[in-house]
Amino acid sequence: RTLGEELLEVHRSYLAELRALRPSMKGAAHITGGGIPGNLKRILPKGLGAQVDLNSWSVPPLFRFLKEAGEIPEDDLYLAFNMGIGLIVVVPEAKLAEAESLCPDGIPLGRILPGEGVDLKGTPQW
Repeated sequence: RTLGEELLEVHRSYLAELRALRPSMKGAAHITGGGIPGNLKRILPKGLGAQVDLNSWSVPPLFRFLKEAGEIPEDDLYLAFNMGIGLIVVVPEAKLAEAESLCPDGIPLGRILPGEGVDLKGTPQW
C-alpha cells in the first residue's frame, strides 16, 4: 500500500467490542494524539499506573516509515501516535479469558499496578 492509502484508511469502529466488554470493563482509552502513555494515564485513578509490554504486538510498517523518514526518536513515536493500538480496554485479570473470547482480535498489552503513570517496557516488534 502507498503512504497515501495508509493515511486515508478509514478509522475502525470499536463499538461492538465496547458493547461486549462493557459489563466487565473498568476503563477504556481511545489512543489518539498523545499516544499510549498520554491517553491511558487519563483513565487511571490516583495511585494506579500501567505497565505496557511493547513485545505484545507488531507495530505496523507505517510507523517505521515515519520514524525513519522523519528521523523521529522511538520514544517520541509512542508519545504522539497509537503505534497500531487504537483502543485500550482495562478489565480485571479474572475477566481476561472472557475478554479474549469476546474480542478475538484483542491483545493483552500489560497490567495495571500500584503507582503512577504509564511505563512502556520491552522492545517493539517492528
